[in-house]
Amino acid sequence: MLQFILPVVAMFVMGACGGDDKGVSLKSESKSLKEVNDSGYSGEAVLTSAGDARTFVVVAIGKHGNLNGSFPVAIQRAACKGLSGEVLHELGMLESGVWSGTVPESLKDLTDDNHALVVFESNQRSVYVSCADLN
Repeated sequence: MLQFILPVVAMFVMGACGGDDKGVSLKSESKSLKEVNDSGYSGEAVLTSAGDARTFVVVAIGKHGNLNGSFPVAIQRAACKGLSGEVLHELGMLESGVWSGTVPESLKDLTDDNHALVVFESNQRSVYVSCADLN
């Protein structure tokens, strides 16, 4: 199921960001969310430049090939290896394994610097479920 959700999300992003029917060229990057701490959860994040130092982000994770999970998700200044760092952007909660929204930072800054998209087991943020390095 996960492999089918992101092409649909990409079509949504094209529409939400103005599409390409007006000559708009959107830059997107896809990042794999890897399982952490034997959680069984993995997935993908798609980051699309939304202009004006903003990035539209879609996160989809699941277990056993199905979208599921209600976990806090954030972008932190750190790499997945070591998994400790300052939370820069609180993204909210995954609902049925999916979150989407806009982050007030450019795609270039998110992917050039040492950033990771992290999924936590709970609001205590002491146990990681999944992680993707954004650089």
